Amino acid sequence: MKNRSCRQAAALAVAALSLAACGTGPDHARGPNQPAVDAAGAAREFTAEEKNLALAPGHSWPADPTPKSVADDGHGIVYQPGYGTTRADLFWFCTWERRFVDPGTSDADRQATLNTMLTVRSTYFYKNSLEPADKKFFDGILDSAGLGDNSKVQNDIRNCPADSQ
Repeated sequence: MKNRSCRQAAALAVAALSLAACGTGPDHARGPNQPAVDAAGAAREFTAEEKNLALAPGHSWPADPTPKSVADDGHGIVYQPGYGTTRADLFWFCTWERRFVDPGTSDADRQATLNTMLTVRSTYFYKNSLEPADKKFFDGILDSAGLGDNSKVQNDIRNCPADSQ
């Protein structure tokens, strides 16, 4: 995981599970035995989660959070339940990471930003999408930031979605 961020690993895991998922049913169900959700269901999850999160100042949510619904080969795409929620959590976190490393952020605002970033540990993404080793990696980013080293945050930002800028 040296060259990949925890976020990339989580996204790959979600994608792999999404490809393996099958069936239909409520898009709000979560867990390994729950049915997959379609792109519209993932978008509904995203929209529901964004209502629980405040973005860093100057950022806004994407107008349409719907992920790709058809693969390049023409087949439909399904997603693991929680995929949209995880995407919203990551989008939110990326906006705060960007604020944390912004040279225009005052020291007081940087500390408040770090406090907000630490709340990622209460998100669906952190609690449900990360394996223990990935949580440790992610915690390392937060711990380094708390010690005044923002290099791991800057490195992690490289993996943020472009629309979270």
